[in-house]
Amino acid sequence: MKIWIVNPYGNLPNEGWREYRSTLIANAFIKQGHEVAWWVSNFEHRSKKFRSEGWKEFLVKDGFLIKMVPTTPYTDHISLARIKSERNFAINFRKKVFETNDRPDLVIVGEPALWHSDIILDVIKKLKVPFIADILDLWPELFNILLPNNLAPLGKFLFAPLYWRRSWFLRKADGIIGATKDYLKIGVAKNLGKFNDVVYLGIDLKDLSKERINSFENKNLENFKKIPDETWVVYAGTLGDNYDISTIIECAQKIENDGLPIKIFLAGEGSLRPLIEDAIKNEKLQSLIYLGRLNANDLTSFYNKCDMALSSYVENSSVSMPVKAFDYLAAGLPLINSLGRDLGGFIKDSQVGIQYNAEDAEDMLRAMKFLSDNKVVCNQMKINALDLAKEFDCEQQYAKVVRMAENIIDKK
Repeated sequence: MKIWIVNPYGNLPNEGWREYRSTLIANAFIKQGHEVAWWVSNFEHRSKKFRSEGWKEFLVKDGFLIKMVPTTPYTDHISLARIKSERNFAINFRKKVFETNDRPDLVIVGEPALWHSDIILDVIKKLKVPFIADILDLWPELFNILLPNNLAPLGKFLFAPLYWRRSWFLRKADGIIGATKDYLKIGVAKNLGKFNDVVYLGIDLKDLSKERINSFENKNLENFKKIPDETWVVYAGTLGDNYDISTIIECAQKIENDGLPIKIFLAGEGSLRPLIEDAIKNEKLQSLIYLGRLNANDLTSFYNKCDMALSSYVENSSVSMPVKAFDYLAAGLPLINSLGRDLGGFIKDSQVGIQYNAEDAEDMLRAMKFLSDNKVVCNQMKINALDLAKEFDCEQQYAKVVRMAENIIDKK
């Protein structure tokens, strides 16, 4: 089979982050002897920088080709410029497809695709090929967070055209995969009787085992030494508005005031980085340390030194099972978590962490102190986390996508 993945977002294999979902899907198909081309934007979402000046292709390995599609830049995550960028991506994708007369056997389209799904579906319809919708996030539910509290209940009404647009797209799909159970429910509700399955973002446990080292490429990390009876808490990921960063800062202030032997380490990049750095400088916080952006190897090595990890999101977040959760579990780190949905269910059912109330620094600190004071419980949760991580191994998860694609094509 020849498979196309159409998703403008995601880090490429040579960009230093852990492998993105599109790459993991590609690897699963290649393992079964299929060919994959990933059409991705030449404008990188995290750094807001161009990967290339125009069209560019490179072969990752035999059977896996990446096609960078030229588009326009944007600076704000929610903006007209971003909508324009997505539509230009899709327009250039369509133009290139019809210029080359290339044709896949099946297409996998990353969802959310609110702003460009009509153009992508136009291509799929004219090529007369089936497609799978891969639900990675919930838009427009995410937009409700931006509404004032008094308008939040009206989100469904205010964003009704966007809900309709997503439903229209999902009804057209030959199959639905969701990155979590509740994401899949939305897809299945609009696409009854079609192929569907939950495919968690997961983690490559074999690859991770190679990274379990205690040396760092970033030598500054070697300067951090844990003293006896000290507890280290880590947060790694995006430092943006959807994440409970201000509560982490407030929690660190409480730790400082109470003189507790707890340190919080933050790793990542995002719009709230200045807020963190200003708080550390102005408050002279010793209990909050910003590590900057770490590569995957250094982050894995640093996890080995930590006792627990933060999964902290603002109230009413649409996130269900964040990618950082898989990394934390595979590192054997109990989670201090504010999310419900899939991750909240795993926390409760598998005893791999403690829940806290979002945007409540006192409750976040309560959870940290509980695990810090109860070493037996904490150690058992570490064992539970490692056991649970096995369920999310990439090889097991992404084999489901290949089987679905093969079944859809056989049915056609």
